[in-house]
Amino acid sequence: MGPTIILDKSAYQCLSREDTFELDRYFLVVVPPVLILEVLADLKKPGMEPDKAQATVRQLARKIQPSQGIINVDYRTLCTNDLLGSELTMDRRPVVGGAKRVVAGDGSVGAFIDVQPEDEALIRWSCDSFDEAEELLAASWRRSSKALDLEAFKRRLQRRIDWAPRRSLSLVRQVVDALLVEPEAQLTLIDCLIEEINAIPEVREWTLSRWRYGGFSRLSDFAAFAHHCARVNLLFQLALVYEHIGTRSTNRIDMEYFYYSPFAHIFCSGDRLHKTLAEEVLARDQSFVWHDDLRCALRQVSEARQLAKESGREDPHGVQPEEGSLIRKLWTRHLGAWPDRSSSGGSPVSNEEQERIMKEIAPFMDACKRAERASPPRPRWPCL
Repeated sequence: MGPTIILDKSAYQCLSREDTFELDRYFLVVVPPVLILEVLADLKKPGMEPDKAQATVRQLARKIQPSQGIINVDYRTLCTNDLLGSELTMDRRPVVGGAKRVVAGDGSVGAFIDVQPEDEALIRWSCDSFDEAEELLAASWRRSSKALDLEAFKRRLQRRIDWAPRRSLSLVRQVVDALLVEPEAQLTLIDCLIEEINAIPEVREWTLSRWRYGGFSRLSDFAAFAHHCARVNLLFQLALVYEHIGTRSTNRIDMEYFYYSPFAHIFCSGDRLHKTLAEEVLARDQSFVWHDDLRCALRQVSEARQLAKESGREDPHGVQPEEGSLIRKLWTRHLGAWPDRSSSGGSPVSNEEQERIMKEIAPFMDACKRAERASPPRPRWPCL
């Protein structure tokens, strides 16, 4: 298991199936729900024949099914729980839904994470199987994204503030960070977030009650993830006003990827908006990678592995990225050192080692099976 990485739709589009196999060897892929919706929306892409649209979704679904990929919980759910006081860590690891505590027969404690509905949906899409609800959701997503009028939104904001396009993006970020600590702005920020996530009235009442009686003065102390989302929103809006980014309606959707950035070491994209805002959104311990650079690094390893297989002179499983490779640089930066062998590379595991591992995990496997039998049927995605 390597550094965690988020890829947007444009990044997956430039990768081949072979590239995604290498991606899974060296990284733990974090899949944000917005990516799943963007892929599904291609079913109703304007001007595309239904058969071609299904083929597009099928190809992308097959790329997004890495064996170690993890679907992150939706930002609205995370933001709601954060505002209500639940503990939420943002330590570059994904937040996984549906985990159940299991106790093995020997008393060992572990977690059982079942296959998520989104995973099952991707598997079905890769076989050209789509529910009627998914067809409707794709059409609805297309309509809602097309209805976003960012040009009108920008003009409204420009009428309210000094918008002359003279500020650098770093200055815009400084303005945003200053607004986020302004005492008079805190309740407004909370109200905007509650509206953004479309929370029910009870959530608003409990959030404001917790704010009043908890002695909080800053959103960052009150709800760190909600603070991150508010920061992303303000950066996007002011970058729009000061004309650092354009008013294409899909820019609002692209911005949503940044909500999930705290849950990965690396953010990979081929989108200009992401490239423009990444330096201001990502923390110092994170990396932004352009999609072509990652593709080249993955393809180099894939081709070397294929060459080793064809020549028979070297074990293909032992092929590793070259010194100076982007893959090695990302590993070293985020995990401290390059391992002796990748999680899926190196020499095959011996039969004795396999037996030892299976004996060690057998109690947990039995506990997971019991937990699965005791669980209600999983809902299909989307849950309508």
